[in-house]
Amino acid sequence: MAHSMGSRLALELLRTLANYSQLQVARIVFMAAAVPTFMLEGSPPGRLRSDFDAVIHEGVRSLYSSADMVLALAFPLGQTLAGDGEGFAPTALGHEYWVSSSVPLSLGQSENAGAGHGDYWGWNTKPRPLSCAH
Repeated sequence: MAHSMGSRLALELLRTLANYSQLQVARIVFMAAAVPTFMLEGSPPGRLRSDFDAVIHEGVRSLYSSADMVLALAFPLGQTLAGDGEGFAPTALGHEYWVSSSVPLSLGQSENAGAGHGDYWGWNTKPRPLSCAH
């Protein structure tokens, strides 16, 4: 389970694990993933996609919220300013339902309606429980 930039770190770890063909990850749950969707695109493969496909054994669940203002405003600006292939105003995986023909088949998406960026940890009663993470 990973939150925000931890989701990016988990995907970068998959890149390392891909060097060891016997290692696989069964499942990952991303909460408010601060990962540009273009990095997981399938054709042409984004920077993180081929290792994602090689290492994930069962599947990934992405919990997203369009009410997450950190991913709506700060994430695209930060990615743009980072330069070096991080994209121009990209959409974060954890900000909205990703619709594309290149979405990984093993990626399931569930909305955590009304959740702000820090609401995934349960101390705010506004968003519904995270039962959608199963």
